[in-house]
Amino acid sequence: MHSACMLWSVMNCQVSVSAAWAPGELEASCALGLLYESLHQPHLGMSCHERCLQLALQLQRHDDAATAHAQLVQVYAQQAEQSSREGDVQGAAAFYSKCRDAALQCGDTASAGAACHHLGLIDQQHGSWQAALDHHR
Repeated sequence: MHSACMLWSVMNCQVSVSAAWAPGELEASCALGLLYESLHQPHLGMSCHERCLQLALQLQRHDDAATAHAQLVQVYAQQAEQSSREGDVQGAAAFYSKCRDAALQCGDTASAGAACHHLGLIDQQHGSWQAALDHHR
């Protein structure tokens, strides 16, 4: 089932790109991003969602941009947690920053607050007390 969906989404995306049909590429990129997420391939899903956001903004499709931001909040948070588990503090901070920014863009204040909390904890662990306080505000 997943392989048939993957093949369809990839082909749809390729046809849309070849035809310079941005709305088709937008839809295919969003679908492909969700599929990659379901297959536990977050980096590929993130690339698709970032492309989806880029196209939505280009086409001035604000609802699609908000959806792409919401998807990116989830993917960035997952990547931040993964980086943190692997001991990559700089990577975790970069993904939490992206998560915060995407959350603010789509009005997800809870996720933005959680990302700021994690950024504050990272700063606190490194003795950057002022930066930690700024993130917690």
